[in-house]
Amino acid sequence: MKRMNLMFSIALAAAPAAAWAAGEAVWQGALMPPEAVVRDAVLTHPLVRASDAGFERDRATGERLRVGPYETQLEAGGQRRAPGADGAPEVDWSVAIARPLRLPAKREADFALGDRLAERGRMSALDARHETSRLLLAGWFDLLRQRAGAAQAARQAEVLAEIVDVVGRRIRAGDAARLEELQAQAALALADGQLQLARHRVDAARISLERNFPQLTRVAMPAIDSADTRPTPAEHERPWWVERIMSVNHEIALQRAEAGIRRAQAGRARAERTPDPSIGLRGSTDRARADRILGVFVSIPLAGGGRAAAEREALALADEGEARAAATERRVLAAALSSYEAAEAGGRAWRALADARERSEAAARVSARAFELGEGTLTDLLLARRTVLDAALAEQTARIDALEALARLRLDAHLLWDFDGD
Repeated sequence: MKRMNLMFSIALAAAPAAAWAAGEAVWQGALMPPEAVVRDAVLTHPLVRASDAGFERDRATGERLRVGPYETQLEAGGQRRAPGADGAPEVDWSVAIARPLRLPAKREADFALGDRLAERGRMSALDARHETSRLLLAGWFDLLRQRAGAAQAARQAEVLAEIVDVVGRRIRAGDAARLEELQAQAALALADGQLQLARHRVDAARISLERNFPQLTRVAMPAIDSADTRPTPAEHERPWWVERIMSVNHEIALQRAEAGIRRAQAGRARAERTPDPSIGLRGSTDRARADRILGVFVSIPLAGGGRAAAEREALALADEGEARAAATERRVLAAALSSYEAAEAGGRAWRALADARERSEAAARVSARAFELGEGTLTDLLLARRTVLDAALAEQTARIDALEALARLRLDAHLLWDFDGD
């Protein structure tokens, strides 16, 4: 019976709840992968590489707009007349060189559009880095969460195996009924099945994370129970976090850049209503070089109603882009508020569940002692152990959820894994 009491004391004290020592926060390395590995994993991710290629595309498009499609045109021609009175053929020729002239308003519009395209490409690349970081963070904490569940399931199986052993000894000593052994064995079989499912979920989470970020295969996962990771309140009040997240959010900047592109395109369409003239030189000979002609010419297209319709279309697209940017700001604002509330609520939930876990452990110790003294039933003991497992798993899950919410809040505020300088 002393062994039984010791076994329960060790099992119940294996992962204390409210006694987590305050230490380094999650973003300082307690549960997070090394930052150098994270940066390598993010910067080499296909989504980030695709966004970098998109950035180069937008920059090249901007350069093309600045140069413009205006190219010098060379035209040459000749003709041969029937032989004249002297019997010799007469050859005439003409040559012309011309170039369209970009009007100042169009040049300014093209330069503005090129600048906005480059800004769009830069914001898209930065946003891809941030979104990929969020994907890595979610996958990392999902793996931690599944590992925590598997660890709790393993503890439960170990404790129930000890109970089966103790009940078997009591049966041999004539102190227990065969029914109690069957009950203990059934509980152990259930715990073993749950452990196998938990390990499967761990494997699935690991595969998902490592296939997305192969660099993490060489990172050792932290020991959940030994990690010094008590959730702490956010360092600042809600207004500070919201303002910070709104000011550095790439999605807002990206939508503003998109709106700026559409507004610049509307300005270009407005300028396009005035056609570009072309100016050139032409030289020719006539009557077997008897006449030599040299002149200057100007060519001006006659604009039709399609140019006005194109301007209206571009203006409508610009209004649409600005409306979408405003909608994005509202959505990001709501997400920032939710992120802060999730971080705060996560800490409160963890503290409440930590208290519940302590109480369930105390009740389990009483049940274990009563079972040792023959004053309690195995059913009561198994129920107490199940309650401890549920409370421990809920507390540990809430702790990881709270830490993830804090890390997510800091990530969105660019206080964790900031790639803006890359």
